[in-house]
Amino acid sequence: DTLSFRNKIVNGAMQINQRGTRTAGTSNGYYACDRWRTFLWDIGTYTIQQDTDAPEGFKYSLKWDCTTADTSVAAGSRIGVRYILEGDDLQDLKYGTSNAESTTLSFWIKSTVTGTAAVRFKNLNSGGTKIIGQNVTISAANTWEKKTVTIAGDTAAAIEGGNGPEYEIFIFFNAGTNYTSGAVPTSWEADTDADLAAGANIAINNSTSNNIWLTGVQWEKGTTATDFEHKSYGDDLIRCERYYQIKGGYGGLCASASVAYLGGSLNPTMRSAPAIGQTAALAVNDNNVNATQSSTGLASADANVDGFFIAANNFSSLTSSNPCLMKVAGKLTFDAEM
Repeated sequence: DTLSFRNKIVNGAMQINQRGTRTAGTSNGYYACDRWRTFLWDIGTYTIQQDTDAPEGFKYSLKWDCTTADTSVAAGSRIGVRYILEGDDLQDLKYGTSNAESTTLSFWIKSTVTGTAAVRFKNLNSGGTKIIGQNVTISAANTWEKKTVTIAGDTAAAIEGGNGPEYEIFIFFNAGTNYTSGAVPTSWEADTDADLAAGANIAINNSTSNNIWLTGVQWEKGTTATDFEHKSYGDDLIRCERYYQIKGGYGGLCASASVAYLGGSLNPTMRSAPAIGQTAALAVNDNNVNATQSSTGLASADANVDGFFIAANNFSSLTSSNPCLMKVAGKLTFDAEM
């Protein structure tokens, strides 16, 4: 099928939600639906979650729910979402050559308030970051609308290869003058903060009654937005787990009464060696007792792209040198996002 895998966006239908609902204040981060990074600074507080309000043909959306309003938008304020791509996945776009491909981004968006969103594309070339974009208008409140943006490929600057962040797509909902005082970059230009969100003015931040929903995001070669390429839950999950995994059920050895060594493989292979964390206190059984950490804690952690080893502390009553196995309480997180 020549149309398979034409969508360069993973989890565009927002069906993978490993992290669950999150509350965000003045910090950027990956909240709720996998692969979608909210950027947020000094413009209210939001609950960010997977939601079942979606247009026909979709089950889920990513929702931003304003929980603390901020009607005074400072110069450096901003809110929106960005998607970050690896360079190796974009070499077929042929940037930096006379045959650079045009691409089309399409998505469904709904908002309780009308206004303009700023869509920007950023090529993170080491010779100088460049941007291009267009704006889209939310014409009717509380209505799902499909938006389409087509951009020319950059004939002057290549997308560098590798497994690192080389390209970004932004959708700005609202921002302060540091990001809106310029002009919409309708052709490739040097990265300029003032142009990044020029025109963006969806005032989700003005009231706790305001929400924005997003789903059905597709980015593909060509100047036409084709029908959304639906993937199975399993296919999307595997692709998301290249960047983030939540796992349990690992085994190991009790190093002492208070420390358990745990290790295992990571499948699928991750983008890079992940940072290791935990969702809650871990519980293990050492064939004598069930033991739960008194508080979360990893005395040490080491990982590569396909395996890990940790020393989890804050246990009590373990038997040194006994084998141990994680129980269902608490899981390990592996983060290789960009």
